[in-house]
Amino acid sequence: MNISETLRKIEGSATAQIFAKAKELEQAGRDIIHLEIGQPDFSPPDIVLEATIQAIREKKTTYTVSRGIEDLRKAIANYYHELYNQSLDYKSEVILTSGAKLAIFASVWTVVNPGDNVIVLNPSWVSYGDIVESLNAEARYLGVDLDFNFDADRLQSLTDDRTKALILNSPSNPTGSVVPMTTLKEIARHCEQNDILLISDEIYSDFVYEGKHNSVMEIEGWRDFALIVNGFSKTFSMTGFRLGYVLGKKEWIDQINKVNQLTASCPVNFAQYGAIVALKEIQVMKDFIQDTMKDRRDFTSQLLNGIGLEFIAPKGAMYAWVRVPSDDSAKFASDLLEAEGVALTPGIAFGPDGEGHVRLCFATSKTIIEEGITRIGRFLGS
Repeated sequence: MNISETLRKIEGSATAQIFAKAKELEQAGRDIIHLEIGQPDFSPPDIVLEATIQAIREKKTTYTVSRGIEDLRKAIANYYHELYNQSLDYKSEVILTSGAKLAIFASVWTVVNPGDNVIVLNPSWVSYGDIVESLNAEARYLGVDLDFNFDADRLQSLTDDRTKALILNSPSNPTGSVVPMTTLKEIARHCEQNDILLISDEIYSDFVYEGKHNSVMEIEGWRDFALIVNGFSKTFSMTGFRLGYVLGKKEWIDQINKVNQLTASCPVNFAQYGAIVALKEIQVMKDFIQDTMKDRRDFTSQLLNGIGLEFIAPKGAMYAWVRVPSDDSAKFASDLLEAEGVALTPGIAFGPDGEGHVRLCFATSKTIIEEGITRIGRFLGS
C-alpha cells in the first residue's frame, strides 16, 4: 500500500530526530549532553503538581468540552486583561488545545486551502513549514535578521491572492530575537491590508532579557487580522501537560474548535486544573526566569566566545543561535554527537536561512552547559 504523498514529503521534527538518536547512544552507554531540545530543566511549581494530583483524585479524568473547561478559559482571559487591559470573551475568544503545536496547526488550517501559501518569517521553528505543507499549501520563507529587519519588497513579492497567513514567532525560536513594536506594526499592517491572518506565536513571551515582549494584542484592532498562540509548556515547564491556547475572534476560534473535535477531542481534563493554579503563580515563574535564564544566557555567551564561535546573545527565548565553521550543519551536528556526545539541532532544520548555524538550548544547568561547550571546543580543535 502506498504512503500518503503529503506525508512522504514531510521530514518531521529535526529536533525530535536528533533527540531520538542521542537517546539511542545514551542507552548504548554513551555519556550524552542534551542541548538540542527546548525542555526547561526546572519542574512545574509544587502547587501546580498538587492541584493536578488533586484533580486526578477527584476523578477529573473524563472528557471536557472541546474548547477546554470554562474556569481555565476565564483565568486566561483575566490574565490578559491584567496584562494588556484587553477584554476577552472567555466563552468565544479563548480556546485550549493539546499543546501549542496543535494550536498553530489549527490556526493555519482555519484559513488555508490546498494550493494556498503561508509566509513564514525565517529562521523559524522546525514545524511551521511542515504544518503548512501537511495541509497541501506552500510555505514561503521571508528572511529576517537578528533584529527582525526584512526586505519589504521581498515581503510584497511573496504575497499574492493565495497568501492566507503569516507566521511570526517572537521571541524567536531559534534565534532569540525579539520583534520591535515598529516592525510588528508594519507586519500587522501588511496582513490587514492584504487580508492575511497573522498567527503570532508568543510561547516565549515570558523569556525576554532585554527590553520587553511586544504582543500583537497591543495593536489596535488586532482581532480583525490576528490570532495569538501561547501555552503552558515553557513558562511553567509543563511540557508533558500538553496545554496550549489560542486567542482571537469568535469566527476563527469556532473553526479551531472543529480541529479539536477532529483530533484530540479536548485538552487533558486534570491538566487544566493544574494550569488554573499555574496562572496564579505566573509572576513567581517570571521572576525565576529572569534570574535564572538570563544568568544562563550570559554564561553561555561567555563560554561560546571563549571557544571562538560567532554568537550574539539572544534578547529572549532559551536558545543560542551559533554560527559554525561548516556549510553542512546536519553533518556538523551528527559528527559532534558521535565524536563528543553533544546533541545540538542543525540550523538547516530551521528553514533555508538556517544553514551554517546550530541551535543550542541553554535551559539546563550551568554545569551541563559548561561541559557541553567544553566538548564543542575540543571537537573544533580536533
